[in-house]
Amino acid sequence: DGNPCELNCKPENERFYYRHSKKVIDGTRCYDDDSNNICLDGVCIELGCDRALGSNIKEDNCRVCGGDGSTCRRVSGVYQQDQGLRTGYNDMLYIPAGSTNITIQEVMPTNNYLAIRNQKGRSYLNGKWRIQPPATYEIAGTKFHYQRPHGTRRYDNFPEKLRSLGPTKEPLFIQLLYQEPNHGVSYEYSVPLANEDQYGGEIPVLNVIAGAIASSNDQRGRYPRYVWIFGDYSECSKSCGTGVQRRNVYCASMNTRTGQQERAADSLCDSSKRPPDTRP
Repeated sequence: DGNPCELNCKPENERFYYRHSKKVIDGTRCYDDDSNNICLDGVCIELGCDRALGSNIKEDNCRVCGGDGSTCRRVSGVYQQDQGLRTGYNDMLYIPAGSTNITIQEVMPTNNYLAIRNQKGRSYLNGKWRIQPPATYEIAGTKFHYQRPHGTRRYDNFPEKLRSLGPTKEPLFIQLLYQEPNHGVSYEYSVPLANEDQYGGEIPVLNVIAGAIASSNDQRGRYPRYVWIFGDYSECSKSCGTGVQRRNVYCASMNTRTGQQERAADSLCDSSKRPPDTRP
């Protein structure tokens, strides 16, 4: 690791660096991350969250500069569900809007993948069986740093990890792209106390169906009381010609505080938002 405040250039497809200058322009960030460090006279200097030189004031978990953590609640745990998970995408965690200091990490390397979607089912990371490279992604109005092995020998490397300072501007679902036994996924994040009735957390597997949650995008980003649950589409009914694919769709009640779900009568859900159960 060299001096982050030098100006170096690496030719494409080469392994050496060329130094253009011993120092970058004062005020340049030392690293392309979430730190407040800047370069001054070729030296990386740490700033406080108040952006003042020599300050040691830090943000708390709520992202309040100099705060004491009293304006948010820390949520943490290890998702250890394995029985009932199906090959493919399984909703694992619900992260409410406004969440900060998010860290989600596999306990050990596996051939499973972490994925992110929103309430409307739009994929933000690793969706539709397309695995994205490790990088920093703009998701829900904030940066998510995605780390994973970027080679073929996955077990020789390190577990997948997602980090974000937040705050998130919309609710997010963290999914597990399940391909082999889950050895655990640790998670922690902070939720503002203003969201007193919604802290998010783990999403339980419902019987055989562990479908995604289709919900209305209401203004406060809360779970609706009743939501449509749906699974994956089946194989086509015909190998050649005009066949159809089918999937299970049903209504469930949602406890907005705990995230627990129970099957309910379809009449209790908004029929105008019912997902289709067949497609050509």
